[in-house]
Amino acid sequence: NPDVATLNEVDTQAQVDAIVNAVEAKTGVNWNYSFSIVGNLVMSRLPMNNKSLCVYPDGKRYASHFGTTVNGRSINIWSTHLTVDSATARMAETKAMQACAANWNEARILTGDYNMQQGSAEYNQSVIGYSDAWLVAKSIGATTNFTGNCDGCTRNSRIDYVFTSLGASFLKIKAARIYDTRDAAGVTPSDHKQIGRAHV
Repeated sequence: NPDVATLNEVDTQAQVDAIVNAVEAKTGVNWNYSFSIVGNLVMSRLPMNNKSLCVYPDGKRYASHFGTTVNGRSINIWSTHLTVDSATARMAETKAMQACAANWNEARILTGDYNMQQGSAEYNQSVIGYSDAWLVAKSIGATTNFTGNCDGCTRNSRIDYVFTSLGASFLKIKAARIYDTRDAAGVTPSDHKQIGRAHV
């Protein structure tokens, strides 16, 4: 029952329409969204105040941005997908994402498939001014994983992240969870495990 969902590898407007229509049919409410032309989607049952695209240095990758207001406070959320085969490119994309986010009010939430490992140079850049939601939840004993999955892993390691801006003191991590979405035959809807976060 999320208020916001971010997705990666949504390739076409037709796929966006299919996802949004299915979620609306399931929930019975209208969902607003911001789509990055190809790849990244932020969708929410909350009202949308604004949206934008963040263009990365190669001019081919984009992050989608969705702005809303909750209890009179601005919330700006991004969905991104960093390149898989170059740490140098990921560093440039991370810096570009943070520069785009800096143009919008707190609170800022950056999410997506970062294709990086905790402790890497690009990860260390990502946590400048931001907290890693999984680690915060872990520090308060509020993570949930499923049997046989490594700690916070969304593939064979932890490559999908939610980063929350440190400047938003009103934004608190309540919990983090990796969902086991396998059906009875062991088939999953994605090649990643689904990650869920709760914030107030």
